[in-house]
Amino acid sequence: MDERQHKAAIMRKKRNNRILGRIKLSISLVILLAIILLAISATPICRIEQISYSGQNYDNDAEISQYVSDLVGQNLLQGMNYNPIDLAKMRFVQQEKQIQKLPYVKSVTVKYKPLHEVAVEVVGRVPISLIETANKFLLVDDDGMLLENYSDKTDPALAGKMSNYILLSGIDPTGYSRGRLLPAEVLGTYKNVAAIIGAFKEYDNLKATTHTKEITVVNASNPDNIVINYNNTIDIYFSSNTDFVYKAGFICKMLDDNLIGNEKGKLKYNESKGSFSFIPN
Repeated sequence: MDERQHKAAIMRKKRNNRILGRIKLSISLVILLAIILLAISATPICRIEQISYSGQNYDNDAEISQYVSDLVGQNLLQGMNYNPIDLAKMRFVQQEKQIQKLPYVKSVTVKYKPLHEVAVEVVGRVPISLIETANKFLLVDDDGMLLENYSDKTDPALAGKMSNYILLSGIDPTGYSRGRLLPAEVLGTYKNVAAIIGAFKEYDNLKATTHTKEITVVNASNPDNIVINYNNTIDIYFSSNTDFVYKAGFICKMLDDNLIGNEKGKLKYNESKGSFSFIPN
């Protein structure tokens, strides 16, 4: 090895030692900070004194409080069950898992807000349809989550709510339970129905119209040709399960322009022409 190579080797060794020293220093600082954080979190400085609730489409704070109320009075480390990973995230993961099981909860975060607060943020599930089966009425959101099941139309818990949801027929799931998704054999069809309803809502939001409220019933007995009854006047056949936004927009524009009038009949989608045609009764 000549002198130049020897000097280069020495320089590489020094550079590697500097890098290794920085890594060791960084690890030491992280460990030190973690120890300090653990120590502080176990003191009254981080004692939890209040719970705050916020979110979207959910207002049942009492239902959630049963899972977080016992945090009040505990220090941060106790509240997180001495879990360093949860402490690093500053979130109460165990409480989140419990709350997430509630039927009306779509997502939730339970996080620490220094120095004495726990903040619960919830996004709730919004029911959109009421599935009429052989012996039950099932209240379902757009994901296909079963929120409630009612014995029949006279169920007191359903009184006055029928008009709030779109009635869906032609789907009769088996093995369903509250707080779980509809069974796989009907979930795909239901999501297509939800997509159609969502497309109508999207048009309504864009144009400030109320077409979604005019949907009387949706019949999904034929999954490949879902039929919507509009205002007890028109049966709308959606044909293949694609382009729901385009199809709903096309229909709503026809209705807005009064191209059909008050005549009863059927609107059927023509795949080759990419448009709907009206067939009077």
